[in-house]
Amino acid sequence: WTAVRTKFIDDHISEFAATGKYAQLLNLGAGMDTRPYRLECYKNFKNGNFDFDMAVVNKNKQVVFEKFLSSPKAHCGTRNIDLDFLGEEKTIATALDSFAVKPNSGYPGANAGQTEKGPSQNCTFDKAQPSVIISEGLIMYLGKIGKKKLIEDVSAVAAPGSALVLQFMDASESEASKAHPGALDNALSRAEALEFLSAGGWDTDTIQFYRFGEEKLNFGRFPLDKCKPTASFSFCVCFKK
Repeated sequence: WTAVRTKFIDDHISEFAATGKYAQLLNLGAGMDTRPYRLECYKNFKNGNFDFDMAVVNKNKQVVFEKFLSSPKAHCGTRNIDLDFLGEEKTIATALDSFAVKPNSGYPGANAGQTEKGPSQNCTFDKAQPSVIISEGLIMYLGKIGKKKLIEDVSAVAAPGSALVLQFMDASESEASKAHPGALDNALSRAEALEFLSAGGWDTDTIQFYRFGEEKLNFGRFPLDKCKPTASFSFCVCFKK
């Protein structure tokens, strides 16, 4: 599954980057993600890439990248931003304020936030321009309130035309969830996704859902001869109106 979801996201990022429509990329719950360093298409995100995760994760990421990966050079400006997605005081929007393009200047505030060596210093965020937004392995850890908050916070920073690739767990087909209803707090059904995304201004008429094992989400890595596609490992891709 990890290999399949990685390729699925890689392919979508490459597709979006090739259009030249998207100024920046936001990666929510980025962890140790290396896409800005291994995918050349990131050079098309002229405002750069913003990786969000908890401070302890970003601290360890910096150590790993410096000591074990010899401080690799990214294909575009890249920022690591500390964020607790359940926090109320600091949100995706307020975290990006430090990197926002200032009116009439075209430049962000000096020395704002965390930086990496090299091209990361060229990172800016323009809230008026479309973004590619990735959420991988995150929403299922945020709980009943947190999953709705995440989509609300994402919607608040997504300009019209932005693209969202959201990986989630849909437990509606799970027999185990029927025996343990509390499990649904961490899952996201298609109905919930449509409700939350519609409220946030996303185009739910063109939204696409994918289940692990279906033709566009298996890449030859799912035993269709033994198992049926499962909604427990799902994606949706949608665009902001």
